[in-house]
Amino acid sequence: FLQAKAMALDIRYESLKRQNYQHRDDLLGYSYYIDRTEHHLKEAHSLHDAHVLAKEDCRKEQLLLEVPLSYIDREEFTDMANIFLKIARDGQIYYGLP
Repeated sequence: FLQAKAMALDIRYESLKRQNYQHRDDLLGYSYYIDRTEHHLKEAHSLHDAHVLAKEDCRKEQLLLEVPLSYIDREEFTDMANIFLKIARDGQIYYGLP
């Protein structure tokens, strides 16, 4: 018999910022990256352009420095962000969130 507990964290950038979250800079940086990608998508940029602009924003703000810059330019990083964005959108629709 196996028991497991799960803990859900709100890792949206605005939420982490409100909490003065400083425990894991890479989580804050990734959260900022997702936030900026969403921002650029809302401004009618293509998904590809939104990712490129979000990466530039992270570099300007000196976030995601713990992640090698060569990694955030890899397709796997962008794919992971796309999955997160889809889950976030699906959750907003399901729970009626803004």
